[in-house]
Amino acid sequence: MSKFLVLYRGGDGSKLSPEQNDTLMKKWGQYMEKLVKAGALVDGAPVQSSAATQIVGKAKVIKETRAGNHASFVGGYCILRGKSIKGIQRLSKTCPHLTMMDGTIEIVPIMETP
Repeated sequence: MSKFLVLYRGGDGSKLSPEQNDTLMKKWGQYMEKLVKAGALVDGAPVQSSAATQIVGKAKVIKETRAGNHASFVGGYCILRGKSIKGIQRLSKTCPHLTMMDGTIEIVPIMETP
């Protein structure tokens, strides 16, 4: 089985009402349970995107502010295991990040190393 890095980008949760946020968190819990039952979940967590920094180029300049717009920010990640990227895509299409927050999911195959 291959591993895939799944990045959850964009989606502005600050625009959700408290009730909508509660619903979203329940849906995330159900989605994570689904990943576990499918045997796909290796690891995953939300990230504190606002605290991110960047180290840029050969000069190794540290930037305390984020580049890009809110839609490009990573809000969380999962490492999923599956037979193919198509299977990971099918699982990811049911993620609440797409339905409630209008976010983007990026799936990147992880290279096997010796």
